[in-house]
Amino acid sequence: MLTLFFCSSVWAETSVAPLKERTTDEQIKVDQQVFSALEARLEALNLAGFPVDSYIFTKASKWLEFAFDEYTDNDKMGIVEDALYEATYLTRLMEGGALNIISGTPLGSASMKIRNDLWDRVAVLKEQAGFSCGGAKVAELEVMLVWAGHEYKELGFQHAMPYIEKSEQLAREASVIVSSCKSSPSSAPAVAVHPLKATTTPLKRVLAQEVKKLTALADRVHFALGQSSMSRKTRVILDQMASILKTHLAIRVALHGHTDKRGSVKYNMALSKRRAEAVQSYWVEVGIAKERLTIVAHGEKHPTVMTQSKKGYAKDRRVGFFFENGGEIERIRQEKDIQIERTKHKKRGRRS
Repeated sequence: MLTLFFCSSVWAETSVAPLKERTTDEQIKVDQQVFSALEARLEALNLAGFPVDSYIFTKASKWLEFAFDEYTDNDKMGIVEDALYEATYLTRLMEGGALNIISGTPLGSASMKIRNDLWDRVAVLKEQAGFSCGGAKVAELEVMLVWAGHEYKELGFQHAMPYIEKSEQLAREASVIVSSCKSSPSSAPAVAVHPLKATTTPLKRVLAQEVKKLTALADRVHFALGQSSMSRKTRVILDQMASILKTHLAIRVALHGHTDKRGSVKYNMALSKRRAEAVQSYWVEVGIAKERLTIVAHGEKHPTVMTQSKKGYAKDRRVGFFFENGGEIERIRQEKDIQIERTKHKKRGRRS
């Protein structure tokens, strides 16, 4: 009965309006207060001494991030309520004094299990002694895998790919941290929160999206037919982005190069890589550390539109950006620098 009451009371704290009722500013404001209240509870836990880099705190924070992102994206599948429930449930456990706890990761009906190899790695990492060092990264990986499964179920593989790539990176990082950890896992029982000494470092924002975005960055730049050199408009966009990256030093950027579908596969793969390298080189020249910039070449494999037109091809000739450690970054679709070819290009083997 106690468990039933606990769960039902958690549900009562996580009630946001169904999608069809999120039509007025008043209702949206009420729903946003649910997210803000839970964020405030996490902040209070940290100010009372609860470590941000603990497994349970990170997992609650990431569930909340997930819930808020899908709310702002008008999710129709119920993942908002599921993720909010998990965030609130873990917050209640922390408020009750739980510290050394490892929770399960339910998928619910709005997600699905993909990448069994990564889920298997999560299970292995939880069993290793170094989990005491890498628990926070493992918690982030678990939530990201649920997020990837949700995107896959809702819109398919291509839409889920950035979340899968993020999961792969988190798995690599977690493995490195756990394997290099020198300390042994704590065998102490759960530690009460309130007696802990308050930390002098207040909680930094743990949500990837907030009610007010602090900044926004373009999600791509474009190139001319068969070219890896950049136009003046593209350089202006990259300069604007560089100024933000210089003030947010933790942010890393994956540069995904693409071409349109014309020409040979080999030529396009090399061209897509040169385009990503061109962006990397430009940012390095203006002061962005090279190790913050990762290159991924896709060639022609991921067109943005199915229409085979000059404008459609121009949209495909791009380098896309995916940001890591950029909780306050909003990705904005950018097409101001699209370069539509003027004459038909007839040579096979040359493409954009």
